[in-house]
Amino acid sequence: MLLPEAEHAIVDPAKIHGYLLSASHLLVIARTGEVLPGQASPFGVKFEVDGILAGPLGTSAKVRTVWIVGWLNRRCWLVFSRKDFWGSLAVS
Repeated sequence: MLLPEAEHAIVDPAKIHGYLLSASHLLVIARTGEVLPGQASPFGVKFEVDGILAGPLGTSAKVRTVWIVGWLNRRCWLVFSRKDFWGSLAVS
């Protein structure tokens, strides 16, 4: 299963400023990553999508991103991402 509305996903610049590399990297994860079953929330349905972010020095890290597809506007927004869910961070 892929993330619903991923082709219209939005990454707020405040979510990536200072700690993530690029909004485009997260959008690739949103559009191509395998999504875990969604969970309803007051604002929409939350989905977790796992992926790999490439670093500027040739390294990469496994990340889990969390997205919400809103009940009213059906827009897909990044809620947060974290890089420590798989244990070891380094994959290359």
